[in-house]
Amino acid sequence: MGRLLALWQAKFHFAPSSIADAIRVLPTDCELMDIFREIAEVGGKINNLRLGKWFKKHQGRIVDGRELRSFSASGGRNLWKVVGGKNDKSTRDYDEEFLDKLKVNKANSSD
Repeated sequence: MGRLLALWQAKFHFAPSSIADAIRVLPTDCELMDIFREIAEVGGKINNLRLGKWFKKHQGRIVDGRELRSFSASGGRNLWKVVGGKNDKSTRDYDEEFLDKLKVNKANSSD
């Protein structure tokens, strides 16, 4: 799990991403995709639902100072983000404040 967290953070930095988006943008021959295959490959393809269940099961777990967090997005999708590690200065309070601002901005733009 530690390697997955480190690779996810290296690829997506501090931006939350959905599993489907991650699978779509990652090269098929990268180490992170290899880990996804180990966790959730079914019939030669990565099963997003199975991978999502694995992420949900492991959210909040801290390995090597990194933590997997989930954020709800529109349409019921979960966005995932890895926080912590040596170079991460973010905190849970900052993340929640940032997401609240996004919700307010979205609500104001739809008026």
